[in-house]
Amino acid sequence: MSLNPIKSITKTWRESGWEKASVEEYTSAYTTFGGSFITHPEVLSAISSIANMPLEYLKQEDNGKLIGAIATWDKCLAGSKNGLKKAGKRSLIDIGNAEIILPLSRDQQFSIRHHGDNISELNNQLISNIKPADYEMAFAKPHMECSKKFRYNQRRELRLLEEAGASYRPIQELSALEISTAYKTLFKKRWDFDAKGHETMDKTIEMLKPFLIGYVLEMDNKAIAIQLVYMAESPDWLSIEYLNGGVDTDYQQLSPGSVLTYLNTQHAEALATEKNKSRRYSFGISDRDYKARWCNPSPVFQL
Repeated sequence: MSLNPIKSITKTWRESGWEKASVEEYTSAYTTFGGSFITHPEVLSAISSIANMPLEYLKQEDNGKLIGAIATWDKCLAGSKNGLKKAGKRSLIDIGNAEIILPLSRDQQFSIRHHGDNISELNNQLISNIKPADYEMAFAKPHMECSKKFRYNQRRELRLLEEAGASYRPIQELSALEISTAYKTLFKKRWDFDAKGHETMDKTIEMLKPFLIGYVLEMDNKAIAIQLVYMAESPDWLSIEYLNGGVDTDYQQLSPGSVLTYLNTQHAEALATEKNKSRRYSFGISDRDYKARWCNPSPVFQL
């Protein structure tokens, strides 16, 4: 007689030290140990709701004290691209190649039997069965690490745009619908195909708008460049994800995309300085030449 699958999975959890947890316990672990944008409890709740993928939470305790927690989609870590892929919902919502930082105590060792990709180097020494991936992630350099010529060119491009009549304002001044509409329109204008998750984009932006940071570039009160840059705050760092962007190609000679990247990375750097926290500004996988100009490569891991 075959075992009940639920009982089998539960036994596996117990063998590796995990037991079922509540969302409140997961949130407590995140608040205590930190995480990334994609593992923030509210972000996971929103994504799971849109994708209709039930969340389950697991925890580990040491003498009754919470030392870590994870959120899961079946056999995958919640927030992982392969989790969406296995459920056949990768095209339903765009989560980019977001860095996964699990809320785990840095004084403990864990074995995790769920699959996951893009796991942060911050978790590397904490998980016994983790493996290095065959690619790297790209994290924005501090502006002072960029060459003087590079910084001069960015300031020059911003000045030329402003002289042409462009302006910029915080993305939070736009409504969720305005952000979604501008992003879908400018993305398609730039790439000539629809953005991933465009069918659910209005709802996604509405639910995740509190996490958006940065600016929108405008000409004659019309958006000409927009980026989806999300931020979640942990005790010691800011986790920032640059998912993607759109640009009005009518203004391509003025480099609005590059200017907006300059403004948004500068803004994030100022926030990190103000809060006295490190900045983990991810451009996703280190797979494009332009990322080498803006970023430093960093190892990433998988389960």
